[in-house]
Amino acid sequence: MAKENENNSTEVQINGKKYNFNDLSEEQIYLLRQTQSCGVKINNLKFELDQVQVALSSFNQKLISSVENKSEKKMG
Repeated sequence: MAKENENNSTEVQINGKKYNFNDLSEEQIYLLRQTQSCGVKINNLKFELDQVQVALSSFNQKLISSVENKSEKKMG
């Protein structure tokens, strides 16, 4: 979102349009930082969700295997 140009001023892109960071108001900078922080949190939560989904799948498979093995022993 933020990028330095040739004049050493930082540009930010908002809704497809470039703005000079130094020209933003305090409120706009605050909102920009909030949106960046939310984006980071979303990515972190997606990463954690992937881990939990894989763990859930693994535990589920172990449970199914355990139940099926126990059922086979009782039937035989």
